[in-house]
Amino acid sequence: MLLEKIIKNIQLALKNISSFFLKKACLTFSFSTNKNDIITSMFFRTKTKINKPFYHLLIEKYGEPIEMIKMGEIIKEEENIHADYIAQSVKAETKTCSFDENPLLIRWDKTNFTLQVQMDYQKNTSFFIFTVK
Repeated sequence: MLLEKIIKNIQLALKNISSFFLKKACLTFSFSTNKNDIITSMFFRTKTKINKPFYHLLIEKYGEPIEMIKMGEIIKEEENIHADYIAQSVKAETKTCSFDENPLLIRWDKTNFTLQVQMDYQKNTSFFIFTVK
């Protein structure tokens, strides 16, 4: 479809230029659409994990987040070893936390959209998801 072609062209263009969000370098932009080919979500990863000054920029732009959670007590851990990969999964309780307690997820709920920031401390990146309501 035409929209898919446009999105692929946007993704190719973004790979070839330096992309920024609030002056923070970003990677891997993606979009999702509904069945009518209307864009409903945008995803991107930052080159580095967000730090406290950047978190304060987000608060200035979007207000205080409605939720910040971190991993609590681990309930179950599994490791599956296959010929081509090793998969690890962890099931844990979640706890409300502050930015200083290394949240895994930060969420803002605005009138027309939601913003989620997922922190990846192992890869030192953050994954942003903007979703239209």
